[in-house]
Amino acid sequence: MKTKFCNGETDPSPLGLLLGCGPTAGPPPPPLPHGEPDGKGLAAAAAAGKGPATTPPATTLLLPPPLPPQAEAEPAVEERTRRRAFRWCKEFLPGAWRGLREEQLRIDPIRGGLSNMLFQCSLPDNVETVADEPRKVLLRLYGAILQMRSCNKGESVQSQKENDLQGAEAMVLESVMFAILAERALGPKLYGIFPQGRLEEFIPSRKLSTEELSLPDISAEIAEKMARFHGMKMPFNKEPKWLFGTMEKYLNQVLRIKFTRESKTRKLDKLLSYNLPQEMKNLRAMLEATSSPVVFCHNDCQEGKL
Repeated sequence: MKTKFCNGETDPSPLGLLLGCGPTAGPPPPPLPHGEPDGKGLAAAAAAGKGPATTPPATTLLLPPPLPPQAEAEPAVEERTRRRAFRWCKEFLPGAWRGLREEQLRIDPIRGGLSNMLFQCSLPDNVETVADEPRKVLLRLYGAILQMRSCNKGESVQSQKENDLQGAEAMVLESVMFAILAERALGPKLYGIFPQGRLEEFIPSRKLSTEELSLPDISAEIAEKMARFHGMKMPFNKEPKWLFGTMEKYLNQVLRIKFTRESKTRKLDKLLSYNLPQEMKNLRAMLEATSSPVVFCHNDCQEGKL
């Protein structure tokens, strides 16, 4: 889930959270590059187990930066990736980007992507902007969203085709959702979109830590922003089918899995002793009897996506 950010013009509030960043005295704390916003980047399910089928990208919060980690050499960007990044930046971005030469493009990988490859693309320091075009953007190359392959090697060709279709559908829904959130100023600006990924506004920030999630003020504000998303009107399927469809798919894989190592077999036998099909049946019955609306949801509220 992406939200509107403070971007260095004023200090964030003491919580540095989401929307409504209040000004304070002094310069803003040095930010870190933003982490993986779109984790799965796929699928929305429902509040309390009921929801339409797309997951908002992760929310990035601006908080005081943690202690810097030990410096590590960044991996080199593949030449093919660099060429594609240059072409997309030149085609989609206005102003100075239009006259940029390939050797001038600065591209740096961003760590933290769980299902996408992330890069910061920048104009060189000696190239002036023409108008209000950005000096740097975030390039997101889709990963798992295009490769929704089963972990079960025995899957049929038909099942693999269904997975491919689900991946394509998820990519379309993800793109529509991101564009809507950007248009409503609830997420980073969208500069370009193409089958392999998109160009987004680059917002210096960092993800939350696990410890910060336990702070009552932060948890309360996260809940407030989640409620705002739950109230949004979005053009997605209102039937709560994604959650149980995904659970049933995983359950079928678990019921067919085989291990050769005795230690793993014992763990699997213990798991299966709980009668998982009946557990899911009970859960479905309980949720269907619950008076809960189908809403636009996050569905992956963990610190790496906040």
